[in-house]
Amino acid sequence: MKPADLGFGSRVPPEVVSHVLSWLHDSYDISDASRVCRAWYKLAFPHLHQHMNINRIRYLHTLTVRLELETAEKEFKVGPFLRALTIKLVPDVLGDSWHRPLLIRFERVLSRLIHLELLDVVYASSPSLMSIFQSFQNQCPKLRWVIIGRSGGGPQDDRNEEVFIFKDLKRLQISWRHLDLQSPSHVPSSLTKMIEGSPMLDELRLNLIALEMDDDHIDTPWWPSAFFSCLANPLVYLRTLQIGGEYDIDWGIFLEESSQCALRRFFEQHPDLHTVAFQWSDERRMDLAFKPHLAESLFPSVQQFGGPLAICAGVAGSRLAEQLRELNVHYDPSDSIQPDNNTFETLAQAMRLMPKLEGLSLTISNTEATDNHPEKVFLETATLDKMLAAMPNVWSILIGAPIDWTQMVQPLRHVPHLTEFHFKDSRRSKLEDAILFKRIAVEMFNVCPMLRQIISLREKDEGGFLNLYRTVDRFGDTTEISLCPF
Repeated sequence: MKPADLGFGSRVPPEVVSHVLSWLHDSYDISDASRVCRAWYKLAFPHLHQHMNINRIRYLHTLTVRLELETAEKEFKVGPFLRALTIKLVPDVLGDSWHRPLLIRFERVLSRLIHLELLDVVYASSPSLMSIFQSFQNQCPKLRWVIIGRSGGGPQDDRNEEVFIFKDLKRLQISWRHLDLQSPSHVPSSLTKMIEGSPMLDELRLNLIALEMDDDHIDTPWWPSAFFSCLANPLVYLRTLQIGGEYDIDWGIFLEESSQCALRRFFEQHPDLHTVAFQWSDERRMDLAFKPHLAESLFPSVQQFGGPLAICAGVAGSRLAEQLRELNVHYDPSDSIQPDNNTFETLAQAMRLMPKLEGLSLTISNTEATDNHPEKVFLETATLDKMLAAMPNVWSILIGAPIDWTQMVQPLRHVPHLTEFHFKDSRRSKLEDAILFKRIAVEMFNVCPMLRQIISLREKDEGGFLNLYRTVDRFGDTTEISLCPF
């Protein structure tokens, strides 16, 4: 990129222009600042219109009108510069009949979005919206990344799968609330066909759950093993895979050395996956030993991993620990009086040194277990101390398990590069606890000089969040610590 010519003799290095434009959120920031900055406005226009977030119906109307008025002579046109479009209306009114004329007009101008690469749509129940997906597929030739989320249920006849019309995708993320019970995997056949029609797919994230319409559909999982066994697309370019929603994996069969499990074979055939995630599932608890050598054979290239604690212990205890950059652990404690085979202490004991780890997340999926045993400590301070000692370069930590935050200073001494810290508060909401929290947070800031924000996660009826912000001067010295309860 060459230095920018501002029209009055100055040549500005591209890195300076990029830094300035990164702070702009509205084109009026420039036009209001100076009347002589027409050249800056021209430079900023493409940057400000690369991504649009439509969260109100009036914004969709504004975009439609602007695209309708764009002509070849018009100097500033949105269409050629728009790369990503997010449509998440609050409230979701796309299904209302009186907005249908606007949707028809919007479909007609989609051909102006010639460089659109990303489409992110979240909707509830609107059959009249289906034709828009076909229009995006037909009129946006560079569209390669699609995110579709269905935010809620609807009437029984709203099972429209025309949303799965896209092909030749590279990245696909689907959150869908209707399963096809006639399919062996319960995955809608049209979704399967869309995946099969994208041989260059690099990223696949599936969050599927049955729509609760009657007793036959409640808590019906989808079966990843059956899905991958029937999939015609070999997905040879796949690098990111996320399995989520309500799914059913027989972990006993998955772990067998001579297993014919299609999901296990899929991982064996895709050694280049660098991101693997098993999101929470209520169907089966994974509490079996996951050997480190098995982790090395199934996920040899993994850098970001998320899943049940037992599998994470196998990954963190293997040679893969040396290459991990992100680890997201889901612990599902049992409600029974029998102790779990795998706990946070099991994970801490198994961990090898993870010198490249940047992000750590420890969460509990079974909230009933924590509610039924409020006196039980699921994550001891000594256990957390062992974990953090194995990841000296981590900069982001989220702890979703209740901990004794008054004892957090010592474990944080192992992570001097920490910049973000979120943890689950042990339901303290008194004023004196907030004062104590701020005092201890000052000690946390002292042992982690790069730490800027601490967020205490609470139950909604206990206040939601308790945020501490640290302000530093240009020399890196603390000038203010502000406490912001929410």
